[in-house]
Amino acid sequence: MSSRKLYVSPYLLGQMSVVEQISNEDVFIESLKIEEINTYAVTFDYLMQCGVDSFATSSMKDYNNFVSEKHEKRLYNFLKEKATNISESKVENALKSIEDIFQYYLPEDYHRDEKYQEVWSIKTLLQDIMIASNTGTSLFRKVSTITQDLEKSKEVLPLELFHPIKYLINSICQDTIDLPNTKHYLSKEDFKRFEKVFKEKPFLDYKTAHSELDKEEVNKNTALSNIQQNSINLYRKHNGLINIKKSILTTLSITPKIVDVTFGKIPGTVADLASKLLSNLIDTNRRIVIYDYEPIYNEVFIERVINPMKIKIREEREEEEKKKLE
Repeated sequence: MSSRKLYVSPYLLGQMSVVEQISNEDVFIESLKIEEINTYAVTFDYLMQCGVDSFATSSMKDYNNFVSEKHEKRLYNFLKEKATNISESKVENALKSIEDIFQYYLPEDYHRDEKYQEVWSIKTLLQDIMIASNTGTSLFRKVSTITQDLEKSKEVLPLELFHPIKYLINSICQDTIDLPNTKHYLSKEDFKRFEKVFKEKPFLDYKTAHSELDKEEVNKNTALSNIQQNSINLYRKHNGLINIKKSILTTLSITPKIVDVTFGKIPGTVADLASKLLSNLIDTNRRIVIYDYEPIYNEVFIERVINPMKIKIREEREEEEKKKLE
């Protein structure tokens, strides 16, 4: 079976690093009286949930910065081995294919105009899709706001650009499925056990089930059912290390009609590269799989740090107001 790779953008690598670092800041641990989490368990979560062999990046510098924050030498070496360097030129071509289209329809300085800030998430989604098509990778990003972001962008995108993008995005399918997540309050000794998890049959079967979802010739519902069953098997085998949680699994299947409707009316000199890259999926008979970063982000950062901090600040303000009234 071919190696499954998860593309992680430099931006997301930076966010992952910041979130994990802030989550264990002394000021939050002490003031919120929360337990410190092991950031290596969070990193395992990314690999575990997505059923992949490695992180794929065109920026090893950003990846090295990410793994260097984890101090255990054994873990550092393990994560270094879990990195795959993909062609920087392939990533740049994918980014350019979408940027050229937006530059054609929008003002030259739209990047600096707050009026177009809603466009950013849609553009990066399209660029990620092109990267996945051009590098043979799966994607890891937030997906829950795709529809809302698209509607917000309608206010500033010309209709001749908005409608083709809407057609492509409406071709995206989202399914809710139970996926394994690593427990984040683990002892460091559990790391040795996790090294073995990624080599044992339950995880290899789980990864194989995900690889079937990559293939267009495999019925999507059949593939999802196999992933679900193998998630349960993996949990039963390692329930001291792994939880099961609801996650959004997003897929995109490309047809000649989708390519034609999305790029057919855009001037050829502008859309040729994007059309060619997207057609790679048809030629290789592959569907794009997008894994949802948000559940991990919410658990580690929003639910554990941000929301309790908001409550604490509100309670402190209310207490101050009471004192003023006394």
